[in-house]
Order: sequence, then structure tokens, then C-alpha cells
Amino acid sequence: MSYSISGLNKRSHVRFQYRDYDTSKPLVPHGISVCVTAPAIFETTSATNPRRHIDAAEALGASIPDTMDRDDAENAAGIIRDTLLKYMQDLNVPMGLSEIGYRPEDIPDLVEGTLPQHRVTKLAPNQPIEAGILTTIFENSMRY
Repeated sequence: MSYSISGLNKRSHVRFQYRDYDTSKPLVPHGISVCVTAPAIFETTSATNPRRHIDAAEALGASIPDTMDRDDAENAAGIIRDTLLKYMQDLNVPMGLSEIGYRPEDIPDLVEGTLPQHRVTKLAPNQPIEAGILTTIFENSMRY
């Protein structure tokens, strides 16, 4: 997904240039292109292994109540999403694709650019990765 986000950055309405990068051309650094979709990605993958997602959130500093059902996908989706969003806020990272300049009408091209990235998509726990899943992730990544 990050390749599409960085690659389509040359569109006239996007042309994002990250702070502290001294460049004359639009640039979405790889870490930022990964970060802006991470909450939506992990929210989507949480159903495949809720316990692992809750454990990851806990490793990132989330406080997990003893009473939380670690096998509940909704719990996992919420806690990992909220944990990642807190880091994004603390680090002043764009809070979604819209803050980079993307619009909902860019989603089909972002999806099309992501589908051939098998080296990455085949590692996802939600298999097979199809256009519908990617569309949902990009839609959910527009604004947090």
C-alpha cells in the first residue's frame, strides 16, 4: 500500500512534502506512507488473531484490563487502532490519507497500485488480498 501512496504523490492535488525533508520534489517518506494506513490495516487483520493484536498493543504500552476478552476481535480492533493513533498523534504524523492530500476518488488507483505488490500482500493474514479488502482499508485510512 505504501508504494501506491508514495508513487501517486505526484498528482497535482496531492504533492505532499513531509516536514524536515529538504527536497524540491513531493515526497511521502516510506515510514509515513506505512503509518497512515496502519490503524486501518491492523483493525482489518485483528479478526485473524485477536490475542496477537491485543498483545502487540500491550507491548506498545496500551493498558489492557484484566477483564478484557483477548480472543474478541472487536476488542482487538479497537485497542490496536487506538494505540497506533495515539502514537501518530504524539509524533505529529498525518492522521490519514486526506492529510497527505488524497481524496476518496484516488482510492481505485491506490488499490490498483497495491494489488501487484505480492511481496507484501501475500504476507497478510487475511488471504486472499483482493481489491475489496484494499478498498475498505484505504477508505478507513482517509481520516482518523
